[in-house]
Amino acid sequence: MLAWFAWKTASARVITDPAYHSVHRLGDTSEPGFLEGRYNLPVDGRWLVAFDFFVPNYDASSAPESIFPEEAISAVSADDVIRCNINGVEKTLTSSADLRGHKQAIEFEVEGQVLSYRFDFNSPNVPSFAHPFITAAEITLIRDRNAPPAGGATAEVVIQAIDAVDGMSLKLNGKVSNGYKPRAWTIDKDPQLSVYKGSTLIAQKDMPGGVYKDQLPVGSFSCMLKMTRFYTAFIKKCDIASTGSVLGEVAMSPILDPGDSRIVLQWGATPADLDSYLTVPQGSRPDCVINYKNKVRV
Repeated sequence: MLAWFAWKTASARVITDPAYHSVHRLGDTSEPGFLEGRYNLPVDGRWLVAFDFFVPNYDASSAPESIFPEEAISAVSADDVIRCNINGVEKTLTSSADLRGHKQAIEFEVEGQVLSYRFDFNSPNVPSFAHPFITAAEITLIRDRNAPPAGGATAEVVIQAIDAVDGMSLKLNGKVSNGYKPRAWTIDKDPQLSVYKGSTLIAQKDMPGGVYKDQLPVGSFSCMLKMTRFYTAFIKKCDIASTGSVLGEVAMSPILDPGDSRIVLQWGATPADLDSYLTVPQGSRPDCVINYKNKVRV
């Protein structure tokens, strides 16, 4: 994850929360703020930069430390905007009233081996002490500059993308968990499977119905499954045998709210039951035990 503030080259009248890696403008100034920076990428190519735009909803009864989805500071102005420029690609993020209490998935496709970015934070209504914010970005390789190798033998591959929280297939128009509420999201686009040899893209395929069952080149590869509003799933060892390969279900995790964490435990047909014990520094409180009789959100 790219924490924007960690790689800044210049900034003014903006602030970051190191616990959440969020960035927003200062609330007690009438002047706009900005943040710009540069980040070196490992290879020259096309990259997907994905992050979320958060607009808190004002609720005076919220906990003092809460920043999203509710906060108890003041209402966010519908005129608050963040203008983004990443490698020359521009977008404007507006904190409209219908976004209050929600987050918006933002994606940029950019070219190069250096990520140059600038965010301008503007609010015409000041002083306002609550503002929309952005969080750290996930940067995913789409392809490098190399052409894929010449075609060879192929074999059938079967792979399915599921929601890591509720296990539902990520199929078009299906309703799945957003990580917090069941059936909160309607899938509006099929997942995408990308197969790589090193950083070179070998194949890129849509997964209609959340499933790919078709021919792919035989060989030793890595794979990525991409889906808007979900973290990219990376499979380091994604080998395709000449007799075909069943890669099974790949759990894709919905994007988290600031300060939250999620642990996903996935296993095969055996053992039939697997319990999870999570020890956390919580003083005298007992460990968190998760099993089929005790399914809890921590």
